[in-house]
Amino acid sequence: MILYQGRNLCLYYGANSYTFTRIGRIDGYSESELRSLLGAGNGKTLVRLSLR
Repeated sequence: MILYQGRNLCLYYGANSYTFTRIGRIDGYSESELRSLLGAGNGKTLVRLSLR
C-alpha cells in the first residue's frame, strides 16, 4: 500500500518497478486472491484501516 499524491491510497498486488514508499502491506493472501477480493481494479473497494 502506498500514499499517492498526498491523499490517495494505492494497493499493488503484483510486482512493479516503482520506487514509492510503502506504508503498509496485506499478509496472508496470494496475488490471485487479492485480485479476486479487490475486483482486479474494476470499480471501487472499501478498505478499513486499523492500528494495532
